Amino acid sequence: MTKPLVEAERTIRLVSHEGETFDTDLLTATTSGYIKEYLQANGDMPEQEQEQLTAVISLPFVRSPILSKILTWAQHHKAEQELSAWDAEFLNMDGTTLLELAMMAYFLDIKGLLEMTAAAVAKGIMMEP
Repeated sequence: MTKPLVEAERTIRLVSHEGETFDTDLLTATTSGYIKEYLQANGDMPEQEQEQLTAVISLPFVRSPILSKILTWAQHHKAEQELSAWDAEFLNMDGTTLLELAMMAYFLDIKGLLEMTAAAVAKGIMMEP
């Protein structure tokens, strides 16, 4: 008989559009409502007994550089929801990347990241001549 898995023991492997793999912990991965629902729908959440320690989720619509940024943000915010100077520095990127990040935050249902990037995109539009 297997024992239930603890969140810290779970590894979630995300596969980007380019086929690059990104390993992260369950708490970081489930900052995304999309990933959380995917895991629940596939019976892959830790409260269920199972042998498999790694869930693999293909995200063919997310490019590697954007997925990397999403995971950096999620890792930082998995326990801390407050915005800080770190977030201002994180948003220091070109407008195209920021817009793509906002779109993927919307698609992956990452509310905190979506709110932050949408506000930054709007601010950028307002500041353009």
